[in-house]
Parts: sequence; C-alpha cells; structure tokens
Amino acid sequence: MATVHIMPRGVEGWLLKVEGEKIKDGFFATREEALRVGRTMCDTLRADLVIHNPDGTTTRQ
Repeated sequence: MATVHIMPRGVEGWLLKVEGEKIKDGFFATREEALRVGRTMCDTLRADLVIHNPDGTTTRQ
C-alpha cells in the first residue's frame, strides 16, 4: 500500500511525496493546496496520508 507524505520545505512551500508508487514528487506553494492534491491521490491509490508538521510532529489521516 502506498503512503502519501506532505511535508514543509522551508519558506518555499510544501512537498508531496508518494511512498510505494512510481509517482513524481509534487511541490506546492501552500499547505492547503498540497492537502487537496494529497487527499485526492489517497482516494485514487487507497493510500494513507501522513502530514509532517513544521514542529516535527506527524498527523495521519
């Protein structure tokens, strides 16, 4: 099963990475945009979503 990770990348924006699938990483200016795309990918791939917060904690959805 794939896992979609959304993580901050400095002040530049948010990185979306899919673990377990051969899909290119995505880069987004806002967290909201990365979450929207990540949730859609999770629905399509039946994957888990892991959000890496700026403080180092993670949230699974």
